[in-house]
Amino acid sequence: MNKSELLKSAEQLPSVPAQALSEYQAKSGRMVEELNELLLSNNEITRLIGYGNIDLMKNNHENHVQFMSSVFENFNAETLVSTVLWVFKVYRNRNFHPDYWQEQLQGWISIIKTNLNEVHHTEILMYYQWMLKNINVFTQLTDVKENIS
Repeated sequence: MNKSELLKSAEQLPSVPAQALSEYQAKSGRMVEELNELLLSNNEITRLIGYGNIDLMKNNHENHVQFMSSVFENFNAETLVSTVLWVFKVYRNRNFHPDYWQEQLQGWISIIKTNLNEVHHTEILMYYQWMLKNINVFTQLTDVKENIS
């Protein structure tokens, strides 16, 4: 899959209602803490994020909820795809392994399910499932510099 095809798949994501966004934002601090605890308890954390990158990982989680909130509020498929590819490229250059995103996104999915009401988490999880489904595509596209521009 190329970036154009990835963009077309992102364009199919539904909008997130204001109530779901509001709950996501209200609970984002707690969810970030839970994700940090979950990943820090992983015996393979150093393999996933590289040596000495704990603070960078935590910062990524904080930035993630802010970015996703903006995506839910003002959806733009190009912004979503370009930003995710940029994040993959930057963090992979800092020794984050592609498996980190598998663990991270599965963690987000579990945490969102337990923190948001069922209607809201269903609407939001479509984005997380889309990202999880496309980890291999993000990895492939960030392996070749000219593909992400």
